[in-house]
Amino acid sequence: MDCKIIIKVLSFLIFFSSSLANSIEFKGKFLQGHYIVGLTDPSAEILIDKKKVKVSKDGYFVFGLDRDRKLDVSIVKLINGKKELITKKVFKREYNIQRINGLPQNKVTPPESVYKRIKDENIKIGIQKINNIARLQEITSGNLKNLVKDNLFLISGDHNEDGARVLNDYLQSLDCNKHIIIGMMANKDHESYIGYLKNISSITTVDIPNQPNAISGKKLKDKFYNLPNVKYAESVEKAIKSIELNRGDLLIITGSLYLCSEVLNLN
Repeated sequence: MDCKIIIKVLSFLIFFSSSLANSIEFKGKFLQGHYIVGLTDPSAEILIDKKKVKVSKDGYFVFGLDRDRKLDVSIVKLINGKKELITKKVFKREYNIQRINGLPQNKVTPPESVYKRIKDENIKIGIQKINNIARLQEITSGNLKNLVKDNLFLISGDHNEDGARVLNDYLQSLDCNKHIIIGMMANKDHESYIGYLKNISSITTVDIPNQPNAISGKKLKDKFYNLPNVKYAESVEKAIKSIELNRGDLLIITGSLYLCSEVLNLN
């Protein structure tokens, strides 16, 4: 073969390999209501829709797509003075909407006093969520993160069937062992929630401190009796220490916003 041709081929391969090394790998579907995990150079700065997101020391970053999002996602990567712009189309998701007909008018259009009560309750809920998470958040540093330095550590405030379904879609996009620590409120459908989460290596139930309306971790464990590798731990810290994690395994704490708030306080 002509030497000039060989040189051109080698130059192309070197350029192509370099491009791959500098690219961003995405895991997850660009679908309304889904989570996306990105993997990039740990030294890179990532902006999603002009907002900076955290990049872990291993190069991971996480962001979510609104359930009604119509616009494409703008992803900017900044590294070594260079700027790379990636635009991803967000596809429409078909939701299973249930409609109830025949309700009394006062249930459809509540009186003003009910509107006021709803507004007051929403304000209380909003206050409880201040400095908390929206849905999914990666823990990149802190006391609890120090216990799992070699693992992707996430918390998710999902606590109902729809949330579990979306969370499972995200988890199934990751090629690793998944370990769950879970605590829930007593009024949730516990079996249905956990039933949506597939291919889980271990489940550890915990108590949610200072929440009298939470189900105890022991009772929650009993409800998951038909699942393999389920155990109970008294606290989040003890739960983390009890799990045999291999390098690259994922640990996620889920089931309640109150539990995630507790995790942030402990961390």
